[in-house]
Amino acid sequence: MTTVVIKIDDFENYPNAEQIYHYLVWPDDTVDRESRERTIRNNKRFLHAFGVPIQDGGFDTEDLLGATATMMVGQEEGDDGVIRNRLRIPRMKD
Repeated sequence: MTTVVIKIDDFENYPNAEQIYHYLVWPDDTVDRESRERTIRNNKRFLHAFGVPIQDGGFDTEDLLGATATMMVGQEEGDDGVIRNRLRIPRMKD
């Protein structure tokens, strides 16, 4: 698993924005096909948004350092009652 910490740079409009933690997991063959394809597709969408190339089914984590992207951020309340920021990752064009 790769943990990505994202900092919101729009301090003018969002001076108190919290960091966002996003997790990339590459499923193995024990995961059912539908879940595996959905997870891989979501990972590709995230990496594409940040301009990170995917090679041989993986990526170089160093490519994420300093990478930037523009996307919507929503807020969701977790089971613990804490409100967290959540990325709205743009869809990729076919």
